[in-house]
Order: sequence, then structure tokens, then C-alpha cells
Amino acid sequence: MFDKFIESIQMDGSLNESDISELREHDPIKFYKKGETILSSGKNVRNIYFVIDGCIRLYYYVDGKDKTVFFYQEGNFIWAANTIKYEVLRQKNYEAITDSMVVKIDKEIAF
Repeated sequence: MFDKFIESIQMDGSLNESDISELREHDPIKFYKKGETILSSGKNVRNIYFVIDGCIRLYYYVDGKDKTVFFYQEGNFIWAANTIKYEVLRQKNYEAITDSMVVKIDKEIAF
């Protein structure tokens, strides 16, 4: 499963064997059950995610109700460049709407 992630990154740039080994060392594959929260608003973001399998819902709270904005599926990256770079608090929420498998990479490794 991790190979799907590596193949996707290789399309956009090149990784050497050392880079791939570094990613594998940190055991980045995580499983989330349907309905489980992956990220919540008001938190600092330290990770970039890649969806290997499943579906993740992005939503905001508006007037006390959650409003779905986007769905991330297999092959999609989930990351907020400005939130990670400037370490501002996250305004978005992410929830697994199916049992999902993602690669979770700490920003210290990614950058």
C-alpha cells in the first residue's frame, strides 16, 4: 500500500532510496474508522496526509452546523501549506466517511 504513495510522489518529483527509507522508517500508514476525526479545527497542523484508500470529508462549522466542502479520495493529498508553514490554527475539520487508510507524514520530514 505504501508503494501507491511513493508512485504518486514520483510523478511530481523524484525521491532517492534514502528519501524512501526515511519515509518508511516513520511508519506513516494510519487507519481511520468510518466517522473518526482525523483533524479538528483549532489545532496546529503538523502533518501532511495522502489517501491510500477510503474517503475523507472536509467540513467547516457554520452557525453551529457542519457544512461539507470537499471529499478526498484515493490518490489525494490533504495538506494546508499556510497552516503548516506559519503554524496557524486550523479552521477545517477532516473526518473519515469510510474506513480509510492514509499516509501521515510529519512536516519535519516533509520539509
